[in-house]
Amino acid sequence: MLSRSRSLVLGCPMNGLRTALTAGVIGLLLAGIAFGDPGADIPDVSAEVDRLQSLLKSDDRQVRADAVVALGKLGDKAAPAARLIVEQFADAKEHVTVSRSRSSVATHAGRALRLIGPGAIPAVSAGLDHENVEIRSRCARVIGQLGEAPNDTVIARLIELLGDADYRVAGNASSTLKRSGDRAVEPLLAVLNAGLKIPPPAKRWKDGEHPDPDDPLTSARKQRNYAIGVLAAIDDPRAIEPLLNAFETKDLLLHRWAANSLPALKSEACLEVFSRHDIVMRLLVFSRTDDRRTRQAIARTLRHVSKDARGLLVAKLDDPDRRVRVTLFDMWSWIRDDHRVIPAALKRAAAEDDNPGELQEPLAIVERRQAIQILKNHFRTFSMPEEVLTVLLTRLDDPARGVRTTAAFALADRVQSLWGADYAAVFAAWELFSP
Repeated sequence: MLSRSRSLVLGCPMNGLRTALTAGVIGLLLAGIAFGDPGADIPDVSAEVDRLQSLLKSDDRQVRADAVVALGKLGDKAAPAARLIVEQFADAKEHVTVSRSRSSVATHAGRALRLIGPGAIPAVSAGLDHENVEIRSRCARVIGQLGEAPNDTVIARLIELLGDADYRVAGNASSTLKRSGDRAVEPLLAVLNAGLKIPPPAKRWKDGEHPDPDDPLTSARKQRNYAIGVLAAIDDPRAIEPLLNAFETKDLLLHRWAANSLPALKSEACLEVFSRHDIVMRLLVFSRTDDRRTRQAIARTLRHVSKDARGLLVAKLDDPDRRVRVTLFDMWSWIRDDHRVIPAALKRAAAEDDNPGELQEPLAIVERRQAIQILKNHFRTFSMPEEVLTVLLTRLDDPARGVRTTAAFALADRVQSLWGADYAAVFAAWELFSP
């Protein structure tokens, strides 16, 4: 008579179909399976695999979960059952307990396929074309976790799934492609270059809104945008040129995708490209945009420019276009080892070139605040040169409250011990922060 512990080998009491399942696994145990060693040497388990496969067709969720886990323990010898295991991905809602692990049948199936390994690739690859969204989504994630890198055919299919209407499918395909590395770069670049020719949507959708599902080009735009994200994660310098070309289109949303991806390119090869004179010039041209987020992303990209190549950026601190200057000040606010920015920061903090009517313009306010922040970052408050201190004290009377606040914080340490001629700053700061 079987002991209770033996009857619970699959995590459930023996009854009905579970009895047959347990009996099959016990037979495998007697054949010498070591459960800690998936795929251990077994003379012939085809009969047991067939028996477990038949249980995958059961209406009982627990029985199917038990069968999936048992097949996973067989390792690559359970490869013939991979197709039916893939079908279990459709059952992703209710959780069941197997061997003290409580998960959905779909989650148990994913673990089993990983244990089966490369032998499951054909079945999982076929699942990428399945009509069920849950199966497509989970196959897109698992296909890169089976012990072998996806081949060119699978990569091509994953790239197609980047435009899938379901964001789970597109997201999992994107994650798998990011792990595929160099092999995926060329086909992704082809998608990106083709995507640059897609016209922008007729109606620009706002943040938080989804693209128009009735637009026939929505899928192509989505595929292109996801391809940009994957290329940025792979960190290959070949992506820089087409990403810069994206700014030459009329699609403002595409500008943001490209701008936000460029800072992620940080490999040594990419940094060399970003330090080239022609690339720096193009980035500065693209910073002449009214879109704040695009300018901020370009500023993050310009931080990649090497110190030796920043001469052009120093010269452009006096550019007549305020948008360019704001982008450069944003970049320099994160750089502490290059003092060439100080003269320009002093000039802009003092608003020397601004007419009184320009002082309240939003971009002018941003520029003054950035310049003040740069001065604060480069000088400790107690060792500020007199000219810097004078400018900051002057900004305490700025017509824009945001500028006054930034100047007060820049002077915060010094305000605590100001005396003499600077004592007026104490009252100015006190008035500023008083209710």
